[in-house]
Amino acid sequence: MLVKPDLKNPNTWPVLTLWEPWALLLAHPLGWKDVETRPAWISYRGPMFIHAAKYFPKATQELCRTSPYKEALGALGIFDPKQLPLDQIIGAMDLENCIATWGANKYGEAMIAPGTPQGVGNVGPEYLSRTETQLGNYDIARYAWIASNHRLLVRPIVYTNGQGYYRRFKGETDGIRFLQKAGEYDVAKEWFGTV
Repeated sequence: MLVKPDLKNPNTWPVLTLWEPWALLLAHPLGWKDVETRPAWISYRGPMFIHAAKYFPKATQELCRTSPYKEALGALGIFDPKQLPLDQIIGAMDLENCIATWGANKYGEAMIAPGTPQGVGNVGPEYLSRTETQLGNYDIARYAWIASNHRLLVRPIVYTNGQGYYRRFKGETDGIRFLQKAGEYDVAKEWFGTV
């Protein structure tokens, strides 16, 4: 049975906490990352907050300076890992599906398919772009959480959470507003500096 959230009540939305840069790449509507890979399958479908974890390991900061992360972040106006928001809910996405991952093909494209690498019934495997593949972990025995409607909050919400998935947002919902379109903010002057 799929959990049905109240679309108008963000208190019923779950929260997914991710390290940066994956949190911003997943929340941003420019679409660098539409899929989050996780070690577990999930039955939930619907809106979900994206929370940038407080912890930002040195190795991950260095990863931000390598391809394709450097190009993806640069396209979003992020040129230094210190610009990335931490310990805040930064946006949301709508989780649409959860499908098993089966590694990558010889072209570096991740393969996702329900049940087996060949798929189930008349649903065969799907191949993701090389960039999407490089921005995630598509090893066998993981799951691709496929999302749409990626959106940023007008003002990020300071929110302390441990790494992982939490079934319910526990915070104030009065000031929650989403940006209407990509590029509606100035990274350096407005968005990440406001809390």
